[in-house]
Amino acid sequence: MIHNMYFFGRKPSVSSFEFHRHYLEVHPFAGPRIKSITRYIQNHRVHSLGGNAPFDAVSEFWSEMPAVLQSRNEEGARTRIADEEHFIDPRRTAWMAATDRVVVEGNLKSGMIQGVFQLTHRMGITIDEFRRYWTEVHGPIVRALPGLTHYQQCIEPEEAYTYGDVRWDGVEEIWFETLESARKALESVEYQRSFVPDFERFCEPVWYFFSEAQLVTWPGKSKDQIVREIKAKVAQGWPQ
Repeated sequence: MIHNMYFFGRKPSVSSFEFHRHYLEVHPFAGPRIKSITRYIQNHRVHSLGGNAPFDAVSEFWSEMPAVLQSRNEEGARTRIADEEHFIDPRRTAWMAATDRVVVEGNLKSGMIQGVFQLTHRMGITIDEFRRYWTEVHGPIVRALPGLTHYQQCIEPEEAYTYGDVRWDGVEEIWFETLESARKALESVEYQRSFVPDFERFCEPVWYFFSEAQLVTWPGKSKDQIVREIKAKVAQGWPQ
């Protein structure tokens, strides 16, 4: 399975609420269902949790083919691309395709908080050294974070280095059950003195942000359930 990630920023003329509302309530239904997608998560940035990335959201979806081929082959993908002009700033977008290594497996659900860290290997070390350190040294540091529910390393596949320019070598995802548990983790000694400083040992400066996740397409979820969750979330609003 290919894990596609689409990072993007809010169109300046659109309010924060309208950006999130359109992204969740309109965008998933702007065209027929994309049959090749088996799972689809929307991540709505929570700015109060910090971060330095220029993005306000990231769409994650899993499929058998890369996103570029989907946009060419499926009407639903083409229609959603056309819808982007209503809420996305085209100057702040980026794609990545990855394979997943799940380190801590949790029961994912809508409303959880996810930290997204975009990693590029540090100059002077090889990709193999970067991956080995990420797995063998950094991974155990992440697992020690208080309140961590799910942790996965999203790895740039080998073929990407042959056929195109690689912007990031991987994305690190750390998940927490609630906004409060995420805040406590970010304030912890483990996060501030171990987790964050460790990036300097194997990465160039890291872009990151935190978001509230919405599982729009997920195994076991009916369309009616998804629509109910979306309506409830729009009525509730999003943390800033």
